[in-house]
Amino acid sequence: MRNFIKKHQSLIMEILRFLLVGGLATLVDFGVFELCMYCIFKNLSSPSDLIISTSLGFLIGNIINYILSIVFVYKGAKDDKETQTIKAFLIFTLIGVVGLGIKVGVQVGGNYLVDSIFTTNNAFWLWILETFVYCVATLIVLIWNYIGRKIFIFKNKNETITINNDEDNQI
Repeated sequence: MRNFIKKHQSLIMEILRFLLVGGLATLVDFGVFELCMYCIFKNLSSPSDLIISTSLGFLIGNIINYILSIVFVYKGAKDDKETQTIKAFLIFTLIGVVGLGIKVGVQVGGNYLVDSIFTTNNAFWLWILETFVYCVATLIVLIWNYIGRKIFIFKNKNETITINNDEDNQI
């Protein structure tokens, strides 16, 4: 285990930075949403208020995430001009939007399964099960976002995939 951590320390640190930045971007998204909903639109005046608040939160959180991904998460990204183009930002955003679609799909499908399989009137247990579905959906999207952004935007040009035949990899 120690050898694994030592061998993959750079990747582990990148993933930890990714999680930190994603958490911060989520807080910004939530903060902008709340600010819009409860200070600007005054408590869900209409469905369009909800759509605007959600969209602004997502957009501003996405911009923060993109900037911090370049500056802090992905090694060498701030020196790579290709990661700092409108095209890269649009791909970054598209990956996030696809992730949002995946999350909604997993949550709707998961909640449907929970409601179909578990016939209980206990609101607490339904909340626990639906929260579990939410966490699974979040984890799937987290993996999607990391891999998608790593492959399509932030792939280090100097990285190569090597197969190492040392003792750690032998069966």
